[in-house]
Amino acid sequence: MDALLTRYPPELLDRFDEFLREMCAALNAHITEVSQASQASQEERPGRGG
Repeated sequence: MDALLTRYPPELLDRFDEFLREMCAALNAHITEVSQASQASQEERPGRGG
């Protein structure tokens, strides 16, 4: 890990860190959205649980 930190300039690492944070936030939002949609569709069909 240290080799990566010394190989690239700090500005690039900061930009990459920002990119990863934004990607994670977007993925979390998408997962939440899909999860809520899935729960809503399951609630519409109460007979599927057995």
